[in-house]
Amino acid sequence: MLPQPPLRKGPSSKIIMLLVALVLLISGSTIFAYLTLSNDHAKTPVVTAPPKATMIITPSAPDLHTDPSGFYTWLTSRQTANVQSFTDPTLGWETSGNCAFVNRDYQVSAQPSPGVVILASCLATKTNYIDFAFQVDMTMSRSETAGLIFRSNSVLNADYLFEVNSNATYFLNASTLSLSSQTSIIPSGSFPGQTTNTVTVIARGHDIYLFINRHFLMQTSDATTSSGQIGLFVDAQPSDQGGAIANFSNLKIWTL
Repeated sequence: MLPQPPLRKGPSSKIIMLLVALVLLISGSTIFAYLTLSNDHAKTPVVTAPPKATMIITPSAPDLHTDPSGFYTWLTSRQTANVQSFTDPTLGWETSGNCAFVNRDYQVSAQPSPGVVILASCLATKTNYIDFAFQVDMTMSRSETAGLIFRSNSVLNADYLFEVNSNATYFLNASTLSLSSQTSIIPSGSFPGQTTNTVTVIARGHDIYLFINRHFLMQTSDATTSSGQIGLFVDAQPSDQGGAIANFSNLKIWTL
């Protein structure tokens, strides 16, 4: 009897399980890669719209002649002042005698003399304005009268004085530089007075517009002088014991 050939053993169960696991791993990776690629292709691109441009409309200036109050509001609320401080070096304020800086503000003083009114003036010596708005806050510490000087012209020997009084009245005078002669251009008017008053003059061409505490007072036309320096003044009455003092702050000048 011939001997039987040896039986061949098939692959072990462990090897079969490893082969099955390997096939599943490769199949899973392939499916994951396909799904990922499919999802990437399926994504809808997000388009971001460019920001809309904002159009800024600057209101035009009201007519100064027909609407002085509207022009003043437009100028002071929408236009940046060319000068915003007494310490601006382009002005050249006087700093001797009756004129002095107090902190960042300005003070004008005058000593009384028996039987006569003494007017002390202080000029911004480097200025020469033609058409402009000139505004300050004014507090009369020990005085009855103070105010603004404008278009002070040494060639014409003339200037203007916007005079504000402690009894809540005002004047506009044309004067010689020596202040020895004054001519009333706008006679006495009244206004609601405060401890500190915001005093403004707008001069354009021969037209002059006066404001106190942001309220329009009066307009006039005069050709005494059309350009010159700006300044401030205070009056000392004979009865002003200890001298007259006016303090000025919040200077603003707009050139027109």
